[in-house]
Amino acid sequence: MREGLNRSTLDVIPAKAGIHFAVPSIPYDQDGSRPSPGRRLDQSFLRRLSVLLLMLAAASAAVASAPRVQPLAAGDVPALLQPPAHGERIIALWALDCVYCEPNLRALAALQAAHPETVELVTVATDGMSEQARIQARLQAIGMQAYAAWAYIEVTPDRLNFLVDPDWGGETPRTLVIRADGTRMALSGRLTPEQLRRIAPGGR
Repeated sequence: MREGLNRSTLDVIPAKAGIHFAVPSIPYDQDGSRPSPGRRLDQSFLRRLSVLLLMLAAASAAVASAPRVQPLAAGDVPALLQPPAHGERIIALWALDCVYCEPNLRALAALQAAHPETVELVTVATDGMSEQARIQARLQAIGMQAYAAWAYIEVTPDRLNFLVDPDWGGETPRTLVIRADGTRMALSGRLTPEQLRRIAPGGR
């Protein structure tokens, strides 16, 4: 009989989402024979349980990584429009049924990644908090989990549209750039390479 067969060991399940599980394996019988049917049943149950725990851990990790959409009310707008201490804040206004919104969001995320110290990117969905689940799923699908996300809380968007940008008619996508010196720039429609250069720090 090989040394150690009569001692319990631990089957360590690979880590998922930073969580480690250790499930005890069933030791061999004292005479070195295979485990009894009852012990094999216990081992099968424990392994099925470990798979279930891994699935739950993966699901929890997916929920944790989803962007948290905050409700945007009229009282929140002044803080949103406040010039940043340095650099610039880009407010990407978008909607679920907007054709060019996703390309704009991706382009603005790439711009922010190129200037992480000077560009703050914020997304604002005009669909409303009633669509929170769809908004979160869409942002997660296009890799926007790292950015602050808002959605209109009011039933009619016209008032919030005016408060965010008095010159805006509500069309999406709409990109609002607020710089530390108090200057602003607003653009509607799909962003062109030239417009992205103007949005970037140092561009005008």
